[in-house]
Amino acid sequence: MIIGEKKTKNVKRVSLFVFGALIGSLAMYFMVFKDKSYFKTPEQTIKDQLKSRAFVLTKHGACRMECRGITEQEIKQLFINGSVNYDKSEVHEKPCKKYALEGKTADGQNVRIICGLCDLETKIITAIDLGLEKDTCACD
Repeated sequence: MIIGEKKTKNVKRVSLFVFGALIGSLAMYFMVFKDKSYFKTPEQTIKDQLKSRAFVLTKHGACRMECRGITEQEIKQLFINGSVNYDKSEVHEKPCKKYALEGKTADGQNVRIICGLCDLETKIITAIDLGLEKDTCACD
């Protein structure tokens, strides 16, 4: 009987430990890790970096946006829903890496935005309407 009681005590201890570890793990997930994603794609990491910096329009970028009817809000939506076109990006450019973001705006325009990822800011260098056959903007 003494061996059976000892075995029962050990089973209870192990069961209690496993139950506590499970409750602790669930609590950690909901309190600490729930809203964080540690498995981001390189594209998502780039878009997060572009979104996190101050948004600055270059003179050329502002002119192109105005000419093509692209708003700042539409550009910010591209940071979320757009895709990075690595063929049109210059990721080794100094001092700011250049990324080409492409996607559709809320009004259906198919656009490409060239962004400079600098240390403290995201520069909008130019905006291109991919649906236009001929460029009619007169920006310097």
